[in-house]
Amino acid sequence: MEDTYDKPDVLPLVMVRNRDGSTNSAGIDKFRELITKRIKLIDPDLATSVDTQVFDSAETLNQLCLMSGGHMRILMQLIQKAIDWTEELPITSEAVQKAIEETRDTYRNTIFEEQWQILARVCSLKYAENNEQHLQLLLNRCLLEYRYYDEKKKLQRWYNVHPLIEEIEQFQKALAQVKSLLDMRQ
Repeated sequence: MEDTYDKPDVLPLVMVRNRDGSTNSAGIDKFRELITKRIKLIDPDLATSVDTQVFDSAETLNQLCLMSGGHMRILMQLIQKAIDWTEELPITSEAVQKAIEETRDTYRNTIFEEQWQILARVCSLKYAENNEQHLQLLLNRCLLEYRYYDEKKKLQRWYNVHPLIEEIEQFQKALAQVKSLLDMRQ
């Protein structure tokens, strides 16, 4: 493929969560820095206190960062939708929750019934197979691929479902089934 098309571009994600599900504070800090820079272009005074003037709390901004899955474009879309639910600054946690629910519904509508099990397996194993079904879920950003270099400078990859999918009822059912099967195998 590289001979014909050059090296394919991989859309970089900011790792806002670690493989074990814990928050990656360096990734959250990077997103906060990017948001502050964008706000500074509009109003330098607002940029000095993003947590209190633009958002109603640091937790509200962190929630947006986490729910983006580390995808900058989705973060900006979530912020825009939250602004749509806001009469005046600061953006409230309620507006952010509405933005999350609207976007979550969009994801729900893109997933076919047979794909819930695939998503649940990837979530459980942090691994995606190299096949058409997994590729399609990667292309529509239902699955996310994270890459980093470990302490031995080796490229590591892991996969997970988009955080917006995690609370969808169909996904929760599929995840319970997959976890039950995996527990039986152990």
